[in-house]
Amino acid sequence: MDPSPGVQMLHCIESHGPPDQGMSVLVDGFAAAEWLNRNRPAAFHVLTSLPVEFKSRIDGINYSNRVPVICTDCDGNVESIHVSFLSLNTWDVPDRLIRPFFSAHKTFVEKLNDGSAEVRVPLKAGDLILMNNRRTLHGRTTYNSSEMKRHLQGCYLDLDSILARLRFLEVKLGDETAIQN
Repeated sequence: MDPSPGVQMLHCIESHGPPDQGMSVLVDGFAAAEWLNRNRPAAFHVLTSLPVEFKSRIDGINYSNRVPVICTDCDGNVESIHVSFLSLNTWDVPDRLIRPFFSAHKTFVEKLNDGSAEVRVPLKAGDLILMNNRRTLHGRTTYNSSEMKRHLQGCYLDLDSILARLRFLEVKLGDETAIQN
């Protein structure tokens, strides 16, 4: 089981101020990974073949996951991306791969930040964003706290549990077309 949450929900509790400040920014990580594969195949190879550790500690519990930054299926299709500067632990990257890893990672992050796969969403109180946390990166634009008040509440859900429940309901309700994988 993958310890990284598959789904993230962001609920806007409060948002008052200029509409061009504090906008939520969503980035399609798959689009950036596919661009990397087409335009920088060596960098794509490094980020799909070298597992690195992501660590975090939440409420006294240590979480750890060792995966490539870009995970692909057996056909080479992008399945998930893992980008978190707060939890990335690169201390165990072999010396001979440090430069290739950081060069590839820098290129990938630059593509994520260039705006080509980005959507900006001004959230109003009551709005909810539901996203695939293994595909979509999120952030926000800057805002002046003296001009704007913004409060979001986040929640993570386990994708495996959601899909298992949907499959259960398909069988129970007799509608096998309700979920398409």
